[in-house]
Amino acid sequence: MTARKEVTSRCAGREVTANQQRSSDHLIHGLSVDRYRQIYGAVLQPSVLSALSSSKPTDYVCGVLELKRRLWEALSRPQLQERLMEDGRVEVTEMFDLT
Repeated sequence: MTARKEVTSRCAGREVTANQQRSSDHLIHGLSVDRYRQIYGAVLQPSVLSALSSSKPTDYVCGVLELKRRLWEALSRPQLQERLMEDGRVEVTEMFDLT
């Protein structure tokens, strides 16, 4: 049996299920695409990326991990939790640390 994933995003008291009909609103980690781009651009500034591209391989890996950590924190530390439903579906809930 193949499990179907239903994604639910919970952020600041708002819950959105991916299977729900939305009026063409696309969300990334509970944020509008424009807001996500703003955060992403603030974390991945061109100066940081240019310094990263000229670094040694070991420094590059550390730099990428640092950028991923910064983005994760800027997005309120999203985490996914999976729960197997009785009917075989897998419910995936995205949770955020809003403290």
